[in-house]
Amino acid sequence: LKAVTDSILEARKRIPLEAELVENDKEKATVKITIGALDLSAIDAEAAQSALQAVEGEDKASDDYVTLFIESYLNALQQGFEEADTEKLNSSFEVSFVKRDGLWLPEDMNGFISALGQLIRR
Repeated sequence: LKAVTDSILEARKRIPLEAELVENDKEKATVKITIGALDLSAIDAEAAQSALQAVEGEDKASDDYVTLFIESYLNALQQGFEEADTEKLNSSFEVSFVKRDGLWLPEDMNGFISALGQLIRR
C-alpha cells in the first residue's frame, strides 16, 4: 500500500497549476486559474480490469485468487498513477481579487475555495 500511496503523492505533485492575470486595476483584479487533474475513475477502472485479467482462470474459492487479485490491483494502481497524464483534464475558472489591507484576496473566498475544490476532485 505504501507504494500506491507514494505514487499518488508523486502524481499529485505533477498536477499543473497556473494563474494568469486577465485584468487589473489598483483595487480589483481578475485572475484565470488553470489546473490539471488525475482521472481517478479511469485509473481505478484500468487497475480493476488488469487485476481481473490476472486472475482469469484461477479458482475463485482459493486464497491464492484473492491474494493475486489484490496484488495485481495494487500494482496496476501504482503503475496507473505513475503514468497518469495530469495535463489531460485541464480546467479553468476566473476569480476576482480585491485589495484589502494591502493584500490581494479573493472577492468571494467561499466561492473561490469551492471552485478550486471542484476542479481538484474531478
